[in-house]
Amino acid sequence: MTETEAKKKYGEILVGRFPLQASGKARIVGGSGFAKVIAEKQYREIVGVHLVGPHATEMIAGAGTAMNLECTGEELAHTIHPHPTISEMIMEAAMAVEGYKSTACESWGKETMILGLSHISKMMTAFKRYRPHGIHIIV
Repeated sequence: MTETEAKKKYGEILVGRFPLQASGKARIVGGSGFAKVIAEKQYREIVGVHLVGPHATEMIAGAGTAMNLECTGEELAHTIHPHPTISEMIMEAAMAVEGYKSTACESWGKETMILGLSHISKMMTAFKRYRPHGIHIIV
């Protein structure tokens, strides 16, 4: 569902965006694109996901599953996403829907995503709350 369709159907919506160029893995393998997550505001349910860039076809199934399960942006953001991977851009866009600042230092349109230790600390606290066993996969 596009932003226009979501606004027409739900009224108020939340949109999170993340540029692929801000991904460390994307810098290594090259490529450009973005991830966009659209949620309706009342229940914060994800109603649309847009992926543009390399490996988008390999990532869309996870986004589709999240939508079928009526996930919120927060639930999708707190799902384990391996690092460093291109698929992290889905997590970053989902975090943006929930108002978290990105861990990457890039500009996207009018918004500036800022790298900060305080944000990383908040993010790790949130992960511990939802993932008490602290499962992290680092490649």
